[in-house]
Amino acid sequence: MNFAKHILSILKNNKTAVLLVVTENKGSSSGKQGFKMIVDSDSKMVGTIGGGITEFQLISKAEKMLKENSTEIQLQRQVHKATNDKDKSGMICSGENTIALIPFDKSKTELLEKLSEIIENNEKSIFKINNTGIYIENIEEEREKFIFNKKSDTDWAYSEIIGFKNSIYILGAGHVGLALSKTMIDLDFHVEIFDNRPKLNTFEQNTFANKKQIVDYTEIDTIIPEGDNIYVLVMTFSHHNDFLVCKKLLKKKTKYFGMLASKNKVKTIKEKLLLENFAQEELAKIYSPVGIDIKSETPAEIAISIAAEIIKVKNTVK
Repeated sequence: MNFAKHILSILKNNKTAVLLVVTENKGSSSGKQGFKMIVDSDSKMVGTIGGGITEFQLISKAEKMLKENSTEIQLQRQVHKATNDKDKSGMICSGENTIALIPFDKSKTELLEKLSEIIENNEKSIFKINNTGIYIENIEEEREKFIFNKKSDTDWAYSEIIGFKNSIYILGAGHVGLALSKTMIDLDFHVEIFDNRPKLNTFEQNTFANKKQIVDYTEIDTIIPEGDNIYVLVMTFSHHNDFLVCKKLLKKKTKYFGMLASKNKVKTIKEKLLLENFAQEELAKIYSPVGIDIKSETPAEIAISIAAEIIKVKNTVK
């Protein structure tokens, strides 16, 4: 979620909010580093820091901060062991979390607007929190996505890379493209969708994608980038367009390259690509027929099957 955009919407309604961020997790713990949750002054909540009694307790802490108009950033350690005396969470899964609670009011509007723009435009920056405030820094060299250093309760810093998450490029804005856009946004992907058909109703209905564009598929290779965080899904409305897009993009370095097609269609397109001097190794990178086999039929079911395959690739393929 674009957490900055959501907090801005809360502030514009003359409310205040607390952002909860998991800055550290150890062992068996449901709240992973980087998980975020927002609690507003009406006790409405968005996101999660892991659920369970830990989340419940920290929501209560955030609500108390809002009622007291607290402006101080607080750090809370939660230990999930029944035998622990200090910072005991009430859970027994044996891990532990540290969570930062950051209050927001209208004085932070300018910072949030900048953060929201960075996230929306998928720009690579560092989001940094310490006991004195929130900062945005440029990335000058490669570094870990999350860094947490703590010397004491008043001397600590957490930072994460934002605006450079996994990106999926969907070629074909039909019913499955619409459903997949929604699913992949929910999975925290940056989503861009393309089609070559003007005034397509499902294209116009797509309010989920971060970016949508009517394009000429003969120029698609100049639009789609390459990299270890790039996922490509080909699902145009015709065999000709599928072949053209594959021909233009298949040589690019991507984490995932899938094509929505029947086995016969896949076979035909691969045969044509071989005639275009593509190697068998290049053709082998195409995931098709695309998706985990769950006998999916509706666009929503197909989107879930594709998303499941993408998650598997993201989490297991180096």
